[in-house]
Amino acid sequence: MRSLYQIGLCFKPGVHVEVTVLAHYLISAAEEISNIVLGALGQYGSADSPTGDRLPTTLIAAGRVVAGILAGVQKLHRLNESRSLIGQVTYAIVNMYEKLMSGLEVISSHETRQESYDSSSTDPQALPPKQKAKKAGPPRVNIKDVPALNMLTSLLSGIVKHIDPKQPSHQDLFEGFLFCVLSKLGKNIYTTTFTRPRAASISDEIQANSTPDETDEGGQGRQQEHQHSPSLRQAHLEAPYLIYLLKQLLPLTPTFLEPASKKPGNKPNPKTASKPSNASKSTLTLSAKQRLQNTLVTGIFGTEGVEEDSDLLLNCLRTPGGAALGSVPVPRVKEVEVGEWFTGEVWRLVGWEGLGREVAGDGERV
Repeated sequence: MRSLYQIGLCFKPGVHVEVTVLAHYLISAAEEISNIVLGALGQYGSADSPTGDRLPTTLIAAGRVVAGILAGVQKLHRLNESRSLIGQVTYAIVNMYEKLMSGLEVISSHETRQESYDSSSTDPQALPPKQKAKKAGPPRVNIKDVPALNMLTSLLSGIVKHIDPKQPSHQDLFEGFLFCVLSKLGKNIYTTTFTRPRAASISDEIQANSTPDETDEGGQGRQQEHQHSPSLRQAHLEAPYLIYLLKQLLPLTPTFLEPASKKPGNKPNPKTASKPSNASKSTLTLSAKQRLQNTLVTGIFGTEGVEEDSDLLLNCLRTPGGAALGSVPVPRVKEVEVGEWFTGEVWRLVGWEGLGREVAGDGERV
């Protein structure tokens, strides 16, 4: 990547760095890396794909490039007259992260199609008894571990680990990353709860729900169809990896989002931030916790019909204007219980009380 090479030149001693030039290459590198990863994932699983065996290498290289980009952001922040460009670079990096997260849907969509093909490619009734039993195999009990989803989640988690709470330019980056994760969690919670994705608007939502009574044969057929829809299966496949990302981000939230950390004499503790396993959601203040909950609620139900000056929107996260890939532990949860487990885990981590608050038309909480 030419952009990464140019970013590296800015770190050489004695080299005069133009602020606009460095910002340009940082934005270009962020856009290029997301395109490369999505391009590799787009060919994932195809028989004639040259990147099938190179997907781990591609994702590892992407993680190293992102580390170089974040180092370049620190360099840019230290330069004079860079304040007006920091926002543009931050937006490009958060947009890159959001595009990388969309790769989860690419992989889960392929896995869902493959499962459907495998189940319909051979008629069990046409097989001899022994082959029929072998074809069926033992029933799956726990959540399926998808290697490609595992690797991409490791990349997304690794990117978060590169940001530093002591760097002012990384504050907005963390908020943007957390916004992307919570928005994706909200969409998947809706799908697992209502067995279908949220419609684009409230009117479309009403039309989608105007089905015959469940006692009617048509209503029962529609309900069973939703329960076996590809979108619901995708949400189930993605569930453990989204929960893993949330668990990696939440312990860092107090360091990045707490207003108290910005007051004089209250400096962030890098030791606490570097050890997510030792942190607890109880370290969050009420205001920070409400921001997470409001963001999750808008991710689930959308923002249509909500006033721009509503407390729900004002008090939530917003998108701001390389090591080897690890392994994500997949929990031992029965597949038939994935939807209930996924929804329960998200609200258990973020806090159930967020669902009990309502917003009046004037923007005040009731």
